[in-house]
Amino acid sequence: MARPPPRGTGETLFGARFWACGTSTARALGERGSSLTKRGYDCHSPLMSATVDSLFDEYARRYIAGDVKGVTSLCLCPFLAVRKGEAIHMPDRGAVWDHLASAVDAYRRAAGVETWTRVALDVRHLGEHSVFATVHWNALDADGRVVRDTWTSYQLLATPDGWRFLSYTNHF
Repeated sequence: MARPPPRGTGETLFGARFWACGTSTARALGERGSSLTKRGYDCHSPLMSATVDSLFDEYARRYIAGDVKGVTSLCLCPFLAVRKGEAIHMPDRGAVWDHLASAVDAYRRAAGVETWTRVALDVRHLGEHSVFATVHWNALDADGRVVRDTWTSYQLLATPDGWRFLSYTNHF
């Protein structure tokens, strides 16, 4: 069964790498002159889309490199993961480290994943300091074959250091 296209922009699901939030919300934020817009975090601005896009580029780069410390530094604590319908609560950085180290290792060893490619990114604005992003990922082996075609949704919070992951949910 095909996935429905994202709402709000008229873009097809596979037709664009990034979709902004609905334009009526963007106009409302702009008219209010929110502090979020002034700081450059508004998901409707080109800067917002670039920063969220850049966060996922950096996340993928660190994940592919096996840089567990680097990936962990992009996460807030406590952190929540949902895998196979089960909530995994991580109260501190050590728990996040263990979780991510296990995931990186499992993909490399068990699945033979060499790299991850972001196929699509759908970003939705959740108030002034949060976004919900769904990413379509392809995991590729050393020959460039897709060994895993997956979707993951992330909740991000704006921090003084930029966007950080609060949680993720795998769609399997």
